[in-house]
Amino acid sequence: MAQKVAMLQIQLSEKEDITEKLKTTISELQAEHAKTKSEYESTVTRHQKFIDKVNNIKKNVLLFVYQIIFKNIFDYLVIEREKTAE
Repeated sequence: MAQKVAMLQIQLSEKEDITEKLKTTISELQAEHAKTKSEYESTVTRHQKFIDKVNNIKKNVLLFVYQIIFKNIFDYLVIEREKTAE
């Protein structure tokens, strides 16, 4: 009987050790996950800012191109009007 109790105590001790190791591993994994998530969110934010800048530049370039096109059209119409007025 005493031998059985001793064996059960050893098994209990082993299970407690395993439980502690699992808790430690879970804690480490949670910390690693939090770090990875933070890095991911930072990268997404940085990329989104870059995309916003590119879109803003694109919009400004298009506005500039449209201004040039409309000015050329206007100049052409003025020249044609002057030709027909002569």
